[in-house]
Amino acid sequence: MSAPSTLPGLAAADRAWGEASTRSGVRVRAVTDAEGARAAMQLIGDVWGPDNRIASTGLLVALAQTGNHVALAEDDEGVAGVCAGFVHADDPTALHSHVAATRPGTSGRGIGLTLKLQQRAWALHRGIRTITWTFDPLVRRNAHFNLTRLGARGVAYLPDLYGPMQDTLNRGEPSDRLHVTWELSHPAAVSSPPGPVPDVLSERDGSPVVVPLPARGYGVVVIPADIERLRSLDPRRAHRWRLAVRTVLTTALAEGWHIDGFLRDRGYLLRKA
Repeated sequence: MSAPSTLPGLAAADRAWGEASTRSGVRVRAVTDAEGARAAMQLIGDVWGPDNRIASTGLLVALAQTGNHVALAEDDEGVAGVCAGFVHADDPTALHSHVAATRPGTSGRGIGLTLKLQQRAWALHRGIRTITWTFDPLVRRNAHFNLTRLGARGVAYLPDLYGPMQDTLNRGEPSDRLHVTWELSHPAAVSSPPGPVPDVLSERDGSPVVVPLPARGYGVVVIPADIERLRSLDPRRAHRWRLAVRTVLTTALAEGWHIDGFLRDRGYLLRKA
């Protein structure tokens, strides 16, 4: 699909990902063949383990060959990141980003930001206005990146979306995911609540404590600082956090609350007018 000449944000999107590429020291290129897909799958295996079912070489080739988004970020050491998605079957102006990952040990370089900004530019040039994806709502750094850095909006909590998963990061836990929508020309503004905000899920001695939702206003769903470390040290406590966050967010969204952003050192900011 060719983008309408009036679609806003094309030049700015190109410039943003180009500048991010320079800062992060990576080059982003499209995957077009099995060689590139195998390189992408090697990195995915490095992140999720060799037994993951996140994707496959054949799937990435098929996506690329049918006009979908599959990209590699590379630096002098090789593949530094991968990002891939497909156009919604019922809405050609929306792309679903299925996987995004960076090479272990590269945190803080801005490679993930470069990949997402390149994906945004790729989408805008094809008339795509929205990108959706899901992520584990208990991973604080991902929540901050998605909701604060990018300006995506959390719109739905999906319990055990993929069923049991056997990869290194998810084995033994329900695959709960937060579904987000990224409006490419108009990212969500970062909210600043007026004054102190009470917790509607708090922490006591390292465990979750559910607090009743108020009638309206703001509330914070606190999540652990490092759920991955907690899962390795105390999986039962980590599972209690999973169930508590699921309970509070599904209840809040069903009762008309909105996820208004993410407070980096606390958790999800909820709002109900």
